[in-house]
Amino acid sequence: MSILPPGKVLMLYSNGLIGGNATDPGSSAQALLDSGNRAAGTDLENLADHLVAEVSSPQ
Repeated sequence: MSILPPGKVLMLYSNGLIGGNATDPGSSAQALLDSGNRAAGTDLENLADHLVAEVSSPQ
């Protein structure tokens, strides 16, 4: 069993979040991870807002 250290975030997502118009779900998942890393250190609500804004913006 692994324990998530304090201050760390476990990101769970559905295929609907990364599926969209993308042809490669792996690339979409990596883009979501990269977006989360760019917002690292922010509080959870701001992180969620950041991720939703980036995922919803047209590419």
